[in-house]
Amino acid sequence: MHLPLQVSAVVFDLDGLLVDTESAWLRAEAELFAKHGVPFGPLQQAELVGLALPDLLARLRVALDVDAEQTDALRDELERRVTRFQGEPRLMPGAGALVRRLAGRVPLAIATNSGRDALEAALGATGLRRCFPVTVTADDVERPKPAPEPYLAAFAALDADPRRGVVFEDSAPGAAAGRRAGATVVTVPAGGAAEPQGHLTLASLEDQGLARWSERVRAIRERRPALLVPATA
Repeated sequence: MHLPLQVSAVVFDLDGLLVDTESAWLRAEAELFAKHGVPFGPLQQAELVGLALPDLLARLRVALDVDAEQTDALRDELERRVTRFQGEPRLMPGAGALVRRLAGRVPLAIATNSGRDALEAALGATGLRRCFPVTVTADDVERPKPAPEPYLAAFAALDADPRRGVVFEDSAPGAAAGRRAGATVVTVPAGGAAEPQGHLTLASLEDQGLARWSERVRAIRERRPALLVPATA
């Protein structure tokens, strides 16, 4: 499949796609599983990658046989372990160059299952904040990925039609959200994740075909369709 050369907007995931944060979460999760004497392999990794924190904790409670009343303690322990493993946020290979080539050519946004504080910290550390006039986090929506709401909100904020837009994702929940929003989905699978079902799968954001596309793509100057505007009585 070839990516369209005219798009309404491009919306990126954050963790594991633009910024290398998934590795810290996987190491923290592996420690938790080991502490509870539960195996942690590719299947367990695939079930956890890309989830919003409430959904992740729900999966962990079941896998580790932790009572619901211990959810806060489990969250605190997980976040302490992630903080220990997570250094200064680093861009994934090719991410910075791709974003900077697209900035100014097409409207850009981020839609992430991370919270607002985590997103702002990552963008500040990587120097990409000014490239993204619109950012949508798990704090901004009622239903995070795999629901389409984060992507629909991002396209709406850009006044862009998601059916003419492109989404970049690394996880199965995120790819499902992009597809449900109606966008063309490009996937760069995260290590250990279930194969995300996108329209185009690449090994890296350094892909040379992607680089050529990003130098030629241009924005469609049209408003999003009325079907995305809430109906009025």
